[in-house]
Amino acid sequence: MIKHPIDSGKRLYESFSFFRLFQLLFLKAMLLLFSFIALIHYKENPVVTSIVAIVMIFFSLYTWIEVIDVYPDRFILIYDTLIPYFSKRVTYSFDDIKSISIDGFYTLSFELVEDFLPIRHIYAPWNRLTIEFRNGEIKTIRTRIYKGGLRKAVQHIMVAYHQHLLHNRINHTA
Repeated sequence: MIKHPIDSGKRLYESFSFFRLFQLLFLKAMLLLFSFIALIHYKENPVVTSIVAIVMIFFSLYTWIEVIDVYPDRFILIYDTLIPYFSKRVTYSFDDIKSISIDGFYTLSFELVEDFLPIRHIYAPWNRLTIEFRNGEIKTIRTRIYKGGLRKAVQHIMVAYHQHLLHNRINHTA
């Protein structure tokens, strides 16, 4: 008997960017360096340097990388940090989803240009993943996952979603 992919918990796709990971590691290294420099000047102003060091260390530990993992019956949006307490995983089951769409223009090229602009929208991700649920609820997820990776993730989600629907119809009619 052929095992259907729905029966396995095997990951079908993971959206991951090495450039984004490098960027975040560089940012974390810079924040830790600034924390170290602040602590060197501790004797000059203990209160301010302590606050600066604590804030920099917190941000270096709290910055995350976004990943979408696609499985045969669900997809998981992961915000991964160095400290598991701050990490977040949100699972979306295909049984609850009616439709999925993406919108935005955030690409690697755009980010490289954005790095040289004097004004940056650091906490305003450019791409959106919109999910319409069967109960009528609509959820929009703003993400910094590059559009190419997001488009690829949605393609894998749609293939797995349609296979999941087909598998459920075959099981219900049998």
